[in-house]
Amino acid sequence: MKPILAILAAVAVAGSLSAQTTFYSEDFTTFTWTPTNLNGAISQGWIHDTVGLRAWHEDESGGHTAENRLVGPGFDLSAVSAAHLHLSGNTNFATYLANNPAGYADGITNVEISTDGGLTWSMVWTDTSLTSNTPFTADVDISIFTGAGMSNVQLGFYYYGTFAHEAWLDNILVNDDPSGPPPPPPPPVSWTVNLPTTFDATSYTNDFDVAAGTVPSNMAMTNIDTLTGLADVEAWANVGQLAACIIPNSGLFNLEMGLDPLSTNYHNVRNAMVLGLNGGGSNDLSLDFMGYNAGEETMDFDGVWVSADGLGWYKVSGAWNVELPSLSVWTPVVGMDLTGTPVDTSGDFYLMFGQEDNFPYNYLDGIGIDDISVASLTGGGLVYSTGGLVANANATLTITGATPGGNVLIGYSLTGAGPTNTPFGPVDMSNPITQLPVLTASGSGVASMTTMVPARATGFTVYTQAADLSTSTLTNSLAEVVL
Repeated sequence: MKPILAILAAVAVAGSLSAQTTFYSEDFTTFTWTPTNLNGAISQGWIHDTVGLRAWHEDESGGHTAENRLVGPGFDLSAVSAAHLHLSGNTNFATYLANNPAGYADGITNVEISTDGGLTWSMVWTDTSLTSNTPFTADVDISIFTGAGMSNVQLGFYYYGTFAHEAWLDNILVNDDPSGPPPPPPPPVSWTVNLPTTFDATSYTNDFDVAAGTVPSNMAMTNIDTLTGLADVEAWANVGQLAACIIPNSGLFNLEMGLDPLSTNYHNVRNAMVLGLNGGGSNDLSLDFMGYNAGEETMDFDGVWVSADGLGWYKVSGAWNVELPSLSVWTPVVGMDLTGTPVDTSGDFYLMFGQEDNFPYNYLDGIGIDDISVASLTGGGLVYSTGGLVANANATLTITGATPGGNVLIGYSLTGAGPTNTPFGPVDMSNPITQLPVLTASGSGVASMTTMVPARATGFTVYTQAADLSTSTLTNSLAEVVL
């Protein structure tokens, strides 16, 4: 059965096309096209993706070059003067396409047309994907194949590659409309990672210092060799359980992902930290964190992902070099939307930070994550959190759920928990109260700042609270001891 969103999209498309003429359509609910092997290599060729209900060609390791075509039935365009081909698809390992600027391999995916029973073929579209797992649609004018004599037009999917890319094609429609239907929702990507056994409620914060090097039950770590998929002692997904953290943003602990910092055995490893979270009825969750890019090259596994079942994953972020363009400095990432995928975040769900590469952490490779915050943009109200209250280090102060584009004020006291009357109501701080510079919330209602904690502050209790100036609403209050 097709996913419900795809069904609804199809219904909407059917209604919008009522005045149009459809010449041919195929959604690969069943697999009736004919696969052909063009070079005799040991290759399974084009097959049926029985999960996503699409045509699929794997990358096919094994040392051979795959050259295959999947051929559809003939349809008649002899009585019309215009026709347009519409399709959707997805590509994995896109950097292994021959026309990709990375140029790692010789992969090709073409859509072709034959009008003579499959004796000759003309290419009408080629895959030019730049990034992996980014669903695409294509609308191609094939009017050149209409008119007299065009009574047996056939479509073909051509694949060529030597352990290159993976290709999926779907939702074939040939009609007289150049615009085509809206794209269907993307399918999930399968990753095998370890999963936590419990789920923590949002609003959720984690500066890794509370756990102090242990892995809590709502967290699971994956450290494997990319090629074998087996546990690898040099794969480095570390929150302090493997060794002391090298360069946290705040405190003494953070998430490090890369190859063992002491390794000289350079090989590809895959690392992940998966969090079990519960959205508490919210489908408008936003993620903030501090990130550190030590020179990461883009791999398909890299980024932030969400999943409902821990098997099928949807990518939330772009590549790490997009999210963290500055090298070897801690960079705030705020307002990342966790709810723009088919995953229902209102109950239990999984949040994954993934990394894959082949050099030691903090030496040409690696990603660091610290001071994570997950909160609702609307339903959860104002939430104030801090990370890294450590003397002579940077602390991060974050407010979520503020008025988008509005101003936010943070205050703190070293003398007590109040209460003290203010224009916003009683606050949990005693005079004197120090005000920090006014912040402007992002479009998703997130305000964040990093400030240096004085070296002499060790052992002090900081009483702190914030206010949304647009609504005169106070956040929760915090009382925290400087480490």
